[in-house]
Amino acid sequence: MSRRSSGKPVCGKRLGLTQAAVAEAMGITRRAVIYYEQGARLIPKVVTLACKALEAERTA
Repeated sequence: MSRRSSGKPVCGKRLGLTQAAVAEAMGITRRAVIYYEQGARLIPKVVTLACKALEAERTA
């Protein structure tokens, strides 16, 4: 099930990354990151999982 964001960063702010850096790391466009953060589009489960993996990688 996908979830709708309510203006929260996809995961970059917690890691100190820009939207462009998050997009590049996850293989999506910066525009997609913006849509998810604004709540304009549902965040696909695969993006949520990629974010968790990115956070784990960066904090390990």
